[in-house]
Amino acid sequence: MTFFGKLLVGLIFASSMMALTLATSVYTQFVPLKPNPARGGEEWKNTRLTKLEDKIKTLNRAGYRAKYSWTAANTKLTALEKERPARQAFYASQLELVQSGSYTDANGQKKAVAEPVQELVLDPSGNLDISKLEGRAPIKESPTGASLVAVDAYRSQLDRIAGEIKDSQLKEKDLIEKHQMLTNELIDVADKKGLRTLLREQQDLLVRINDEIDYLRPSLTNGLAETQLLLKRKNSLTNRLNELKAYRGELSLNTGKNTPR
Repeated sequence: MTFFGKLLVGLIFASSMMALTLATSVYTQFVPLKPNPARGGEEWKNTRLTKLEDKIKTLNRAGYRAKYSWTAANTKLTALEKERPARQAFYASQLELVQSGSYTDANGQKKAVAEPVQELVLDPSGNLDISKLEGRAPIKESPTGASLVAVDAYRSQLDRIAGEIKDSQLKEKDLIEKHQMLTNELIDVADKKGLRTLLREQQDLLVRINDEIDYLRPSLTNGLAETQLLLKRKNSLTNRLNELKAYRGELSLNTGKNTPR
């Protein structure tokens, strides 16, 4: 019991010190709601009511500024709302111009423009100038420096290029098929000999023929020489025979003249 009593005394003492500390801090930081005229001095400025009044004044000034800003913004918004139909018509005409290269004028007539993609111009107030539907500086493409054309024109070019690519692909396919056919003719396919095999066989045959010619060339040369000799011998014998026939004819004539009648 003695220990328990001492513990309670200690706890009560600690609680008392905490309460004293809290009370001291609250007392020293307390701001009176109303000023005390008897004290005067700086205490008048530090009262809670004075601080609240200063805060109200600050909020009032902020409210005046916000109201002025809202009024100015509302006035500007009202003016812009009045311009909305004209700006919407301008945007629609510019979109149509960039899309097709022509736009619908105030009379409902289509008007074509040579350079439909044009720069947008700002007015002095910083808003988009909608006074000109056309006639502004055209936008150039880099690096050629040519003016940009309408989207439909680019689509037509893309369609044409796509058609050319498709035609090129078909031609390429035909060339591949022809190449495959020629390749099949060059190489051996199944039981059919290719051109390379046939060429190799003909080359081998040519080599054998040349070898045969080389082998027969001496015999041919000898045969030609013998033939020439035989021809010369034949010509010689023919000439001799002709001489003998002529001599025989002369003998016959001479014999006829010497025979008595």
